[in-house]
Amino acid sequence: MPRRGRRVVIAGGGWGGISAARNLRLRRSHTIAVVLEMQPDADRPMSEPYPLQLLGGITQELTTRGYSVLLTAMQSISNGALAMPADGVILLGQGAHGAAVPAVASCGLPYVVWGAEKGQSQGVVVGSDNHHGGACVAERFLALGRRELVFL
Repeated sequence: MPRRGRRVVIAGGGWGGISAARNLRLRRSHTIAVVLEMQPDADRPMSEPYPLQLLGGITQELTTRGYSVLLTAMQSISNGALAMPADGVILLGQGAHGAAVPAVASCGLPYVVWGAEKGQSQGVVVGSDNHHGGACVAERFLALGRRELVFL
């Protein structure tokens, strides 16, 4: 083994201790891309507690399972590929016209969509139907005789 190679092996605790070498050998990055479809603006800033709690929960769960988290935006997907290597994708939001799902699907990686089921998604969707949930709550309150409903 060349002299420089021995130093790398010793410093890394053997070839198995070097994560880049391991990832190359396994053809995996041990990284999950979290792709934000949401475009923050003054009415929907990313600094609000809800998006930060969601990202914090995803990060905590992935890192405790040995994955790194790549936080990126839809702009990082170009010609069916992510700008950085990843083993899978969590898509936060589907876009106003559902364009984000086909773009992520074109990357050829396993993916999960967080958001309301829109009916045309090819992937796994984790979320809820806020309109239907609100209608169910309103019907229940009206059935109980409540007439002044407030949404906070």
